[in-house]
Amino acid sequence: MVANFHTAAEIPCPAFFQGLNSMLPPAIRILCVDEVQPDFHARFAATGKQYIYRLFTGTVLMPQQRHFCLHYPAAIDFQAIQACLTLLTGTHDFASFENTGSRDKSLTEGQGSTRTLFAAGLEQTNDNEHLFSFTGNGFLRQMVRNLVGTLLEVGRGKQSVDSFERILLAKDRTAAGPTAPAHGLTLKKVFY
Repeated sequence: MVANFHTAAEIPCPAFFQGLNSMLPPAIRILCVDEVQPDFHARFAATGKQYIYRLFTGTVLMPQQRHFCLHYPAAIDFQAIQACLTLLTGTHDFASFENTGSRDKSLTEGQGSTRTLFAAGLEQTNDNEHLFSFTGNGFLRQMVRNLVGTLLEVGRGKQSVDSFERILLAKDRTAAGPTAPAHGLTLKKVFY
């Protein structure tokens, strides 16, 4: 992930790179250091993000995977989920999939709950592992987890593809499914 800070120090980037890594715990590493324009901000200069959500449908989840994917040992209609994912690409109001605190609803400027998804997909990485992928210009609070929770309801037959489309158009969080657990979600990339 990208981070930025301002400093008046005259330390060259290679020295920052070496110095920061010498002081950080082993679980955190700096991979690259660059000097950027003073107005750059790691969060506000981002033009897009990609999130992935890991799902394991097998009977037994290996212990080392328990913190990084959702164990969901159920029969799932992945074709129905794929049909819903095609409905998500493009610019939509995702209010049905936002949690409280996503944005100040009293604001008259900004994008509100409208976001653009450039890609939404699901791939099977092996027999029992599946990977949801969402790439867009921005995301609301818990939007991906709410999408996955609702998509899993479609996959289990509790919702249909048509009802998923109605949920998207409803702009009402109470119309959508549950929030999927956090441990399956990873921010994979930030675009600048």
